Amino acid sequence: MNPGLRLVFHLVAGTALGAMIFFTGIVAEQVFASLPLNSAGNVLANIFPPYYTLTTLLCIVALVTCWLLTQTRHGWWTWLARLSLLATAVFMAVGWLVLLPIMNRLRLAIPSFTGPQTPAITRFFMFHGLSMGLNLLSGLLLAFAIGIIAVISTRKGDLT
Repeated sequence: MNPGLRLVFHLVAGTALGAMIFFTGIVAEQVFASLPLNSAGNVLANIFPPYYTLTTLLCIVALVTCWLLTQTRHGWWTWLARLSLLATAVFMAVGWLVLLPIMNRLRLAIPSFTGPQTPAITRFFMFHGLSMGLNLLSGLLLAFAIGIIAVISTRKGDLT
């Protein structure tokens, strides 16, 4: 395997995974712990578009570098890594381009999240839950792919 390309893959994929963990596990939690609910929602509505843009682009670069690194390998593990990275990129793009705009429109239509349960609040939390689920699944798939590529890159033969 090309050591320079392998380094690029691990830097890009590691940065994407680190961003997923940092922004969803630390930043979002601290914003909600530190600010009133409506203010926290406004802050996160401004943070998450760049987060999704960055992670989606990093996942696409990770997929391309993985494909280039493994183009001569045809084992099951190689295909699992590629499919995991493809799913990760697609899930992050869906979060960015589909779910985030829907949640932002719904959030603007909700005067307060502390009032009675309305259909708009129910829909917002449905899309929010879907977004969080895809984000978590993306992180797990990305970590899985990083592990596979790390193992494949240390072996001379192809994993089957």
